[in-house]
Amino acid sequence: MMNLRMTKKQLALPLIALGLMSMNSFATEAERDAKALEATKITLTQAIDAALKKVEGKAYDASFEDDSLEPMYEVEVLKDGKSFQVYVDGVTGEVIRSREDLDD
Repeated sequence: MMNLRMTKKQLALPLIALGLMSMNSFATEAERDAKALEATKITLTQAIDAALKKVEGKAYDASFEDDSLEPMYEVEVLKDGKSFQVYVDGVTGEVIRSREDLDD
């Protein structure tokens, strides 16, 4: 019969390795986000201006959308008591799409 008992040292080594791999994937993700942001040709302020031309209201939140395959900004705009999400291409400054945010 095989002995299934593990010493603390035997158990710690795989956990340490897993932690190091997680740190490496975080660094890789941060590097990927930085490269995507460097690929943008417009500023966050310009993205907000483009969004407000599409949906005339008040911008209350804006961020770089790092989950996208292309550099993109997401701008939240309040108009007539409704919230809208406006996505702006980070290279061209064109509005890609906008929609009412029904989750709010």
